Amino acid sequence: MKRLFFYSFTAIVCNLLLLGCTDLEEELNQNLTAAEAATQGSIEDALGAAKGLLVDFQDTDFMFVLQEHPSDEIAGPTRGTDWNDGGAWRALHLHTWNSSHPRVIGSWGSVLSGVFRSVEALGFEGSASQIAQANFLRSFYIYNATDLFGTVPIREPGEDLASLPSITADRTQAIDLAIEGIEPVVEDLPDGAIPSQLNRYAGYALLAKMYLNRAVYKATDADGTPQEGPYTFPPEDMAKVIQYCDEIINSGKYAIEDEYFSSFSPTNSETSSEVIFVSENTNEFGGQIRRFNFMTLHYNQNPGSWNGFVTLSDFYDSFEDTDIRKSQELPDLTENSGLKAGFLLGQQFTRVYDDVATLSEETIDFLRERVVTDASNNPVQNSDGTFTIVDRQGIPLSFTRDFDLFNSSESKGIRVVKYQPDYTNINIPNQDFVFYRYADILLMKAEALLRTGDTGTALTIVNDIRMKRGASMLPALTEADLLAERGRELYWEGHRRNDQIRFGTLLDPVDQRSEKSDRTKLVYPIPAEALATNPNLSQNPGY
Repeated sequence: MKRLFFYSFTAIVCNLLLLGCTDLEEELNQNLTAAEAATQGSIEDALGAAKGLLVDFQDTDFMFVLQEHPSDEIAGPTRGTDWNDGGAWRALHLHTWNSSHPRVIGSWGSVLSGVFRSVEALGFEGSASQIAQANFLRSFYIYNATDLFGTVPIREPGEDLASLPSITADRTQAIDLAIEGIEPVVEDLPDGAIPSQLNRYAGYALLAKMYLNRAVYKATDADGTPQEGPYTFPPEDMAKVIQYCDEIINSGKYAIEDEYFSSFSPTNSETSSEVIFVSENTNEFGGQIRRFNFMTLHYNQNPGSWNGFVTLSDFYDSFEDTDIRKSQELPDLTENSGLKAGFLLGQQFTRVYDDVATLSEETIDFLRERVVTDASNNPVQNSDGTFTIVDRQGIPLSFTRDFDLFNSSESKGIRVVKYQPDYTNINIPNQDFVFYRYADILLMKAEALLRTGDTGTALTIVNDIRMKRGASMLPALTEADLLAERGRELYWEGHRRNDQIRFGTLLDPVDQRSEKSDRTKLVYPIPAEALATNPNLSQNPGY
């Protein structure tokens, strides 16, 4: 008889996920049979624990930064002593990370926790829908671990938790395990299009994503070194991508939004027709969505932020000026703050619609520290009702195209506002973090069509999206065009590294990184602590 061991959360994280902890703060509580375990919990509780870990994907200290900072979309310049962090942000942009990098360690722990928790849920009896949801989460976490780290330690349901995981899957094996885990039961997922639910359309999106990237993981040398492409995408895999995208497209439950930024508003899951699957937030219990603004906006903007990450000018230049994804005034955003959605470049303003003479003394004091003032230290209101924001030295704040990764001033770099601040509760915003949305589904289908020779239909799909976004129609479609369009549509959503690997551009030089990177950088290293506690793991080549 297999026996299940129940540990405290600390013990699970430290020992079972093999993160290298040596002092367990909690002792083994019980040694239970599977029958006894059924009285100690439920699949519903275990599913809640596994689903709860999705919140880490919206935290800019975990998987999001590993997917974005090494790409051509984001950089984290050091500003004096701000954002130095031991060179952690520079290392991600320069592709010089190692197995001790804090974001690598944190992401490994998080995504492997997700694998563990979802497998734990499969150890309980449940309905067909509950079993399918647990399998969805297991496949979701395995896929993300495969993409980032290549190697995934996995337990089977009901395994002895005091032993090492019975499966140590390399990336060629792990992607098949992830697909095989969800594909047979995807129809058992709930049919409702509720983005916060582990729903059937999220399952289709995950399967399309896995089949689209499967060729990348299969292209691995015998010693585990990832190949950099160009990749051979089997027609049968591309047919699966089209099949699962069509399940979503033909459902009639989703449509491209007329208002692009509605998918990132404080009410995105309630109002956007594009949102398929999210990590849910509320004003009572929120995740880390606020970081998406705090990490880039200046200290003196609204909300007052951390003045950190920027986008690269070449990426910014890939947008046409008419493209609403580049920059757009939004009533709830612009009226509250003077901010625009999209990219921020040049002089920055804040907005107060009342005449300065009628403002409260509290508001006046707030503005004095942040905007241009006159000789009497009173805020100077511009003719359009705005105030000119200044930096901490009192100089008008004008964001520049250029930045220095090692030593930037406060104003260097183009900033980005994708998820709009929730001005009803800045620190605990209501909007949900989006994993999958309809535009991504359409672009995945277009890519699969392009890779199987149907360039005409692929071009039509891309141009339909571009028309909605105010961009001009493309006369033809190449792989480079499609990668660029995915960047314009999905920027700062956590997809860019994955896309660039598939299209063979991640290792190419970009601003502040002048040399081509070695192909070993296509996966991250396994943290040293994990290697020390699990002899079945081997370090990825190049580390």
